[in-house]
Amino acid sequence: MKPITEASSELPATGEDRPRQGQWLLLIFVGVLVVHRVPLLLTRGVDADEMQHLHGAYSISRGLTPHVDYFEHHSSWFAWLLSWPLEVMGANWSAIMFSRGLMAFTAAVGLCFTYALARRLSSGLVPAIAVALHATTLLFVEKSLEVRPDVPAAALWTLAVICTIDGLRGGPRRCFAAAGAALGFGLLFTFKLAFGAIGLGLTVLFLQLRAGGWRRVREGVPDLLTLVGWSALPVVLMFLSLAHQDQLAGFVEEVILGPLAWQQEVSPWTYVRVLIQGNPLLLAFGGLGLVQLLAVAWGRGDRCAAAAALVLASASILVGWFTIPVPWPQFLMPLWPLLACAAAASLGQLTSIKAWPSLIGAAAGLSLVGGAAAWLGIHPGALFDPLLVAAVAAIVGLLVALIAAHLGSTAGLLVAGLVACGAGAVSARQFPGEPVGTALVSLGSLCLLGAAARARREDSLSVVATCALCSWPLVETARMAAVRPIDGFRQQFDFVASTLGDEDVVLTGWTGCAVFQPHAYRYFFLHSGMLGNLDEEEKGSAVLRVLESDPPAAVIRDAGTRGLGVEVQTFLDAHYVPSGVGEIWTER
Repeated sequence: MKPITEASSELPATGEDRPRQGQWLLLIFVGVLVVHRVPLLLTRGVDADEMQHLHGAYSISRGLTPHVDYFEHHSSWFAWLLSWPLEVMGANWSAIMFSRGLMAFTAAVGLCFTYALARRLSSGLVPAIAVALHATTLLFVEKSLEVRPDVPAAALWTLAVICTIDGLRGGPRRCFAAAGAALGFGLLFTFKLAFGAIGLGLTVLFLQLRAGGWRRVREGVPDLLTLVGWSALPVVLMFLSLAHQDQLAGFVEEVILGPLAWQQEVSPWTYVRVLIQGNPLLLAFGGLGLVQLLAVAWGRGDRCAAAAALVLASASILVGWFTIPVPWPQFLMPLWPLLACAAAASLGQLTSIKAWPSLIGAAAGLSLVGGAAAWLGIHPGALFDPLLVAAVAAIVGLLVALIAAHLGSTAGLLVAGLVACGAGAVSARQFPGEPVGTALVSLGSLCLLGAAARARREDSLSVVATCALCSWPLVETARMAAVRPIDGFRQQFDFVASTLGDEDVVLTGWTGCAVFQPHAYRYFFLHSGMLGNLDEEEKGSAVLRVLESDPPAAVIRDAGTRGLGVEVQTFLDAHYVPSGVGEIWTER
């Protein structure tokens, strides 16, 4: 296609497009972050969603058919892929850990795609900064440790954005074909990528219209059709496969039509607050970056295609997230590489501002006031708590050191920052859940940022500023294993594996500890949303008929099964007793 770009008008970058020491430092930093996450794969508690997907894979490995033999409101593509290692390794604990490791590897590939995407937007340190910001996003860190289809879908989505940009910048039409293929396979994991696909389509139309009016739009139709056609091809092939296996009707009912009538379990604004609290600086810089990219998208330089793709795709993903009935945070994983690139570009421009030391001093003061207010709001009766006194003394001391260093000493800022970050990391380990560690690390990072600002070296400032933005997620990451240990789940899993036979049926709720046992009821996961969509017969007499005809060897009496009808609870009380391990009940 004819390139839509004309003059070379690009977004300001943090340096020339050549290897830099700072870039390598940031990439090494990201490598350390990835290695730091490895122990969490083994120690962090499981999410019930993980067990739902793995049980689907287990059921497929046993020859069961999704949407026919059991209810499944996800595309079975992900479960089908996971069934391969189960058949090779067996349905055991190692298979769970292997699946987690596979997700971590896929997430690492996604980070490589983030680097490539940022390269299309700007040069210098911006790509490395984007990777560092993406790698330390709390949502990415948490969800990429879990077995869920959103992880490979986000990686494929990022690749689709890259290929679309290459096509718009004058690449051959096969770029759009590659973008469509990546997007199509991503849709097999989750159809929610369709919202992002709309953004890519709008990007093609917008840039063609911007370049030459409606006449140019007509010239770009073949490129758009290529993108749409290759996106639809994997989906069409999946539909044909489903029809061949008599799954199509059930798939349409459970995966497409069913979620449209799903009762909203939570407002998206609830998670907006959570996301802001988890990554306030990243979201601030990312939002600012998207606003700045609007002007670039209206230009005619080499970067306008990347800028338009990031802005329109981000907007379409957000619109979709606020539209769907169940806006869980993991559905925003495709947004995070886009936001990280925008934040990196914005940060690259802001590092040249000479007023950084003053801004840092103001931020430190606001952190002190806001942190004290938040602490007293959480612990109103702890005004004289020794821990509180120590924390306030440390923060005040850091603030004094910050002001003193601002007046004359770069070294003072550097020392204060290193000491504060070290103290904050120790505090986060010793007092999980308390804001002391986060406050110390954040203020320490501000001190380091101030030291770099006083040195007036843009590369150093960019590196340290990136580390400052990553400090909060790092502290939270260090606490994940302590907050959600895996030991309790492993105990229940081992009990089920050692007590029950391979063919023993289990009535499951939502805990998932019987992930590798045959399920007793068609609806093998019974979270609050699922229970809300079942009628009284499906929660009562239908379950009772299954229990009476083929009594399960065990019952997981968690919140899911306790949400079934009164007649079901009466039957379970009469025929099952607590095992003494978690919420597992066995036959009398």
